Amino acid sequence: MADPELLGGDHPIDTFEEAFKRYYGAVVRFFRRMQVSDPDGEELAQETFKKAFEQWPIIRRFDRARLEKWIFIVARNEFLMRYRQERAKKRSGVVAGLEGPGEGPAGRVWADAQGIAAGRPPDEALLEKERKERLHQALRSLPEQMRTCLIYRVRDDFTIKETARAMGIAEGTVKAHWHKGKKALEDALRPYFSDTEMLIRGEDDE
Repeated sequence: MADPELLGGDHPIDTFEEAFKRYYGAVVRFFRRMQVSDPDGEELAQETFKKAFEQWPIIRRFDRARLEKWIFIVARNEFLMRYRQERAKKRSGVVAGLEGPGEGPAGRVWADAQGIAAGRPPDEALLEKERKERLHQALRSLPEQMRTCLIYRVRDDFTIKETARAMGIAEGTVKAHWHKGKKALEDALRPYFSDTEMLIRGEDDE
């Protein structure tokens, strides 16, 4: 169910300041539900909106529903990045301020963000971890511009046109990178997995 504070029509938000005021509190609450401490949550929220500010010339054209989705995708990615960094430092499976939230709604959000369903057996969790590692390795093997194109399309949910605008290249070049990049990833991952197409999401839109 949508946060009542976020409801307000489908027309685009005019200014970054308005977007900040509308969504910042909701992003902080998202991190709090993930059991992030308030100081860390504020820091992650600031990183989220720093990225939003950098991409504002593109995302300002989004309607409110899509802008909200984009902001929370970035927030989720910031959370997962911090979690991995802290886990690597601690090497103990428990991360102060950033551990998984356990049961309940926050736990389900965590499970979705991690891509691991609640209650999945350990061997399946290990398979998921290996799948992600293989995907990251395959991404790093791509040419830089092609890799950037796929990141915009998949992680940031940009259209072909928005990706072209963000990268400063022609839409035809984005389309070429998108199709070649997806095929390259699928070819690289096929020896390890039979469902590689499920790893590479993104519509072939305009």
